[in-house]
Amino acid sequence: MNRFNKICFILFSFLVITSCNSDKPKVNTEIKNTEPEKPPIPILDYTVLATLPHDTTAFTEGLLIHNNKMYESTGSPSHLPYLKSVFGIIDSKTGKLEIKAEIDKSVYFGEGIVIFKNKIYQVTYQNQTGFIYDEKTFKKTGQFNYSNKEGWGLTT
Repeated sequence: MNRFNKICFILFSFLVITSCNSDKPKVNTEIKNTEPEKPPIPILDYTVLATLPHDTTAFTEGLLIHNNKMYESTGSPSHLPYLKSVFGIIDSKTGKLEIKAEIDKSVYFGEGIVIFKNKIYQVTYQNQTGFIYDEKTFKKTGQFNYSNKEGWGLTT
C-alpha cells in the first residue's frame, strides 16, 4: 500500500468506528424563543374632521388625493350591469363622480389609478393591460402591458 492509500484507509476506518458508536446524542426537546421581544403595536389617536358623501353604488377600486382633489376609479362587475369602469374627480359636496375617462366594460374591468409626472396610469383586473392618460385633458395617450395575472392598484 502506498502512503496515500494508507492515509485514506486510516481516515475511512476512523469514520466507520466513530459513526458506529452506539451512544446516541441527546436531543434537546425544549424549544426556546430566540426572537427578540417585539414592541407592542402603538395605538394612534385620531379625530374625524369631516365626513364626505359618496356614491354608494360606485364599485370603488382606487382612491387618491392629488392637488386637493379626490380621484376615484371604479370597476364594473358583470352581475351589476348598470356600473361602468371609469375614473374621475369626486365632488366633495355631492359625492358624485365627474367622469374623466371610461374603458370598455365588455373587455376591461377598471382597477386602481395613480398620477405620476403629469400622467394618470390605470390598471385593469385580468387583462394585463394598463392605460395612460394626460393629467390635464384626461385624453388617453397610450397603454402598456404587465406580466402580473391580476392588476389591482398603483402607488408612488
